[in-house]
Amino acid sequence: SEQSPEPLRRTGRCLSYGQGITYWPIAEALKEHLGIAESDPPEAVLRRLEGREILGLTLGLDVAGDLHPLVARDRMYEAWVRFLGDLTAEQPTVFLVEDLHWAEEPLLDLLERVVSDVSGPLMLLATARPELLDVRPAWIGNRPNSIVLELEPLSTGDAARMLEELLAGELPAPLRDVIVDRAEGNPFFVEELIGTLIDRGLLERTNGGWNVRQLPDGFDVPDSVKAVLAARIDLLDAAEKAALQAAAVIGRTFWAGPVYELVRDAEPDLRILEERDFIRRRPGSSMAGQREFAIKHALTREVAYGTLPIPTGPGQLTFDSVSVWALPSSAIAPPSSPRSLTSSSTSVSRPVPTLSGPVASDSAAARAAATTSSTYM
Repeated sequence: SEQSPEPLRRTGRCLSYGQGITYWPIAEALKEHLGIAESDPPEAVLRRLEGREILGLTLGLDVAGDLHPLVARDRMYEAWVRFLGDLTAEQPTVFLVEDLHWAEEPLLDLLERVVSDVSGPLMLLATARPELLDVRPAWIGNRPNSIVLELEPLSTGDAARMLEELLAGELPAPLRDVIVDRAEGNPFFVEELIGTLIDRGLLERTNGGWNVRQLPDGFDVPDSVKAVLAARIDLLDAAEKAALQAAAVIGRTFWAGPVYELVRDAEPDLRILEERDFIRRRPGSSMAGQREFAIKHALTREVAYGTLPIPTGPGQLTFDSVSVWALPSSAIAPPSSPRSLTSSSTSVSRPVPTLSGPVASDSAAARAAATTSSTYM
């Protein structure tokens, strides 16, 4: 039956690396709820937070004044309890936190506090790898009104059915069996193997079904999802490959304008990356006037980033220039960068690999950075 009123739904995702990301997922939810854009200046954000300025700590604003850090933290926790309590007083609220295994202790503490103290109809959903329960063993189903659902690998039959659903038809049994066997129950692996066949023109839609062309001599199904992703990325034209690499440098979430600035003279068509399911356009945007996208999977970003050559001399793109160009800076970090970055960090010591194609000189990069900074900040 229909629910009345309709539940309020908010989503946030934990990041694996970056600066100032401790409360990132709830900051995402707060910005979404209050209509705060990444490009909004601090004074505009504070106006949106009127009466709840202490929540600005979630967004990295310096609103604590002379408060002791622990006092400021406690007041922020109390403000979140009141804020969510007010929301649930108006309508049931569902908050999804993705990749919670990357969460830092303060966020986990805050979520525990919220679940314990908010009395209204609040559902907290979280996705995480099993190692989260090593950090919070008390979360293994022993809390009242909570449940842990473990997702096992797909069975052989389920993986075969998934293939049929994705293709709205059947593959020849030998090819189906190879894909199911190689994927080992990983649904993302299944999707990427199908994408590989389509990208290479070996699987074509005809008359409402799928036709498998003769596989070339020596064709082999990659034995890992990273190998599949790398092969699919290599099949992209140079402009689209450079755009995906630029997006990987910016972050899991990125915007069209900074990507175009990073690839310089290339003219990528982001629709191709959408059609091949590397990226997905997000409804709305957290940066005013910019189309916002998300790389489909964290592993896609990691592999795309790994295809970049490491810079070896002057005139090549550096991480500092990227951090000037792209927003939000707190989300920008190489997928393989150290976890020990602090909130006071301004850059990452590891050099960023260069984007494929011609690279401007240092002076040109500086001019581009200044232009982009004035445009996007």
